[in-house]
Amino acid sequence: MAQLRDAHGRFIKVQKTAAGPALAPIPEFEKPIIQVTVENPLKKILYWLDQIRKKQTTTFAVKLSIPLIALPVIIFAAFQVGRSSVVLPFISNYSPSPTVLSSPSPVPYSRSGTLKVAKTASQTKYVLALKNGENVLLEVPSYFELTRY
Repeated sequence: MAQLRDAHGRFIKVQKTAAGPALAPIPEFEKPIIQVTVENPLKKILYWLDQIRKKQTTTFAVKLSIPLIALPVIIFAAFQVGRSSVVLPFISNYSPSPTVLSSPSPVPYSRSGTLKVAKTASQTKYVLALKNGENVLLEVPSYFELTRY
């Protein structure tokens, strides 16, 4: 009896019928000629949104390269930011000069108390005795007369 082989060289079973031996179907011949599939287009979008929801992390990477010799200068400059001026002797020898303030002009004010007179042979001085016990020496011009007070 002769045995049949398929395209790959393997033996295939032969089924005997009344008309003669029947051959097993070949899978390549059983494939459809035209196949149309329609899938849900939102399925892929929903899958992507689900993956984004699961991984809710965003990563930003910044790479900064600083030469090793410049690192001390950058650190020094960073500590000087909060000061009013950067103190570098080779850049500036600035020293602020002090400003002289003039003495303030006398401000007139009023006080209440008892006026007392202190007389000597050559001059007369007036003293105001306040209610809290403090004595204030008054500077009165010579043309102003306080005797009636």
